[in-house]
Amino acid sequence: MDKNKTETKTASIYRDKNGVIHVVLFEDAKMDYYDALDHYLVIKNLSGNEPVLKLIDSRVNWSIQAKARKYLAGKEVKEKTIARAVLQNSSLKKIMVNFFNELNKPEVPTKMFTDYDEAYAWLMSMKSSQTGANQEARPK
Repeated sequence: MDKNKTETKTASIYRDKNGVIHVVLFEDAKMDYYDALDHYLVIKNLSGNEPVLKLIDSRVNWSIQAKARKYLAGKEVKEKTIARAVLQNSSLKKIMVNFFNELNKPEVPTKMFTDYDEAYAWLMSMKSSQTGANQEARPK
């Protein structure tokens, strides 16, 4: 098995050559709090405990319990997330969630996509903008 790929009860998680963490949810996964914690710990290990870009592939039927959702939206996870692209099948849901995000401005940049390449390109643009911001913040 690839040492950079881990399978949990609900997803396959790996880090690619650009440092993007991919979370590919399994069909009919039912994520509870412990599964969410497991994902966090796997990602923390793969990332070396550094903030990362995340691509969540949720183009399957799956569900998440409220406690798990709350944990994944919490401070501990946010601090280790630069940006999050979420893949899904529904264009209508993508539009609705992106509109909601525009109104509420989540602390972690999050955008929904139906196309993998568009999602990945957006994450790379977020990486570039973060690199530029870090260089501007350095003392001269």
